Amino acid sequence: MTACPACGMDAKDKPVGASGGYLLRHCASCDLVFSDPMRSVTPSCYKEAEAHLDYWTHESGLSWHHERFLAPAVLYGRRLLDVGCGTGEFVLAAADKGYEAYGVDFVEEKIAVAQKKRGLANVYAMSVADLAERFFNIRFDVVTCFETLEHLEDPSGFMEQLKVVLSPGAYMALSVPNRDRTLALFDREDGPPHHLT
Repeated sequence: MTACPACGMDAKDKPVGASGGYLLRHCASCDLVFSDPMRSVTPSCYKEAEAHLDYWTHESGLSWHHERFLAPAVLYGRRLLDVGCGTGEFVLAAADKGYEAYGVDFVEEKIAVAQKKRGLANVYAMSVADLAERFFNIRFDVVTCFETLEHLEDPSGFMEQLKVVLSPGAYMALSVPNRDRTLALFDREDGPPHHLT
């Protein structure tokens, strides 16, 4: 049995494709396409894939997702955690808007840039599994997770882990890529092990 990582239903159909040594399966229940096996890459693989980038000089700016989140005049509470924060552009913008903003990313070099170049103190290099241990005494009113879930081996387990750091009534804002977007046709890194779902 190959269970869908989103809804848990058995994806009984034949694989819909293959990429990078992984099978691609389609869940008829929730329409998710996912890799088999669900095995992600390490931080060093991301560094190798981004070897052409100098994190100190590269400015990616805010994404469309970041701008949409920050557009309303209201704040969704006081304390915000951005998971997969990269070099901290969004954490800085959220702090400028009025949030007590924190960020985590598992690529240490990106966190070093966020700390030293952007002057962010509340950013940490850690895995998703370390969240509850690091933030055992802090609760967040909003957790953002933009373009991150598709990289995770256990997205449902990740969502469960986040519950530990959420305040009662907290918000979550997240985004994932649309598998039918035009860019996906040309991006060799769109499939596994880069994107697992």
